[in-house]
Amino acid sequence: MEILARVSNEIGEAICSKHSTDSFNIFIPRSVDVDIERFYAALNEPFHFNGHHFFSNVALGYYEEAEDDQHEQSLNKAEMAILDVLSERVRLAEFQEALARQIEHQNNLETQFRAAIAQDKLDEHFFIVFQPIHESDSEAVCGAECLIRWVLHGQMVSPVEFIPIAEKLGDIGMLTQFNIRKLSELVKGLEAKGIDCMELIFALNISVVEILDVDFVDKLTEYIERYDLYPSQIKLELTESALVDNFNYVNQVLEQLQSIGFRVSIDDFGTGFSSLSYLCRLSFDEIKIDRAFVTEVVTDVRLQTVFNSIASLAQNLDRPVVAEGVETLEQLIYARAKNVQYIQGYYFSKPLEHDDFIEYVLNRKD
Repeated sequence: MEILARVSNEIGEAICSKHSTDSFNIFIPRSVDVDIERFYAALNEPFHFNGHHFFSNVALGYYEEAEDDQHEQSLNKAEMAILDVLSERVRLAEFQEALARQIEHQNNLETQFRAAIAQDKLDEHFFIVFQPIHESDSEAVCGAECLIRWVLHGQMVSPVEFIPIAEKLGDIGMLTQFNIRKLSELVKGLEAKGIDCMELIFALNISVVEILDVDFVDKLTEYIERYDLYPSQIKLELTESALVDNFNYVNQVLEQLQSIGFRVSIDDFGTGFSSLSYLCRLSFDEIKIDRAFVTEVVTDVRLQTVFNSIASLAQNLDRPVVAEGVETLEQLIYARAKNVQYIQGYYFSKPLEHDDFIEYVLNRKD
């Protein structure tokens, strides 16, 4: 009632309607001149009720209708703007055409993803690449990260785009199973060439959505057994930011996985919600320094401070460190100097497909 009263006081010609709980549509004739920032400030002023002060924290998305616009389309655009407001954590935003194109793009991707999954022919749409991981000092190959790729109409779709779609639709476990199956094929190919794969560790990226599935551990162990792999060959990478919500439950699952023989790596460390209190209670085996702290580490003093702190923290916790995104000899030398045990990045190799990875391992062994 307070919000509606403020709308009427500020703009007498406005028409208000309730959209949903705590959400309103406001229609203002084009002939009315509106100072949107003043209007927004008025809606956000504290109000008083029963001797108490309350803050409404209004989020406002808006669209200025053109003369030939259809009202329904205008309302849709205002709703897109409010979605942008909520996702970006800003509180006032005008509709942008780029946002509409992005929403349309996401909707198209979701439709295409549903089709690719429904056809049950993942091999036609997805494939796995393996980026080698090397020991820092000996430079020997000690494993690889298994990265899933999607090709749509001949173009690569970034995992940043399709992984959230898979999580949203509940299909992320299907991609993990596909990843494990392809890893099994790689291991068999390596063993056929005389490579002892029990000495290698392969990293799989795991979504927090999967971990929150109460049957996740059973499903994962079933996949591993089905495809003739061993938990000791698998390292599960979980992003740091995924640990914040449901920390206690996630940590229990990680402890259970470790008891079976899996290793746990904290991926993109330093970019999420870092907390020493979390880290001290967390069950993990390795820290992975995000490439954001590696790319300019040789020349940027601030990045050196962060990089050094992470490396020192891991050393104090008696945990190994992987530096990803290492592309130059100078970065490799710097990482070695800070006692980083493992290196991943284009300095050694880009992500490789099945046959190329086997050839790479054989060449490095020779």
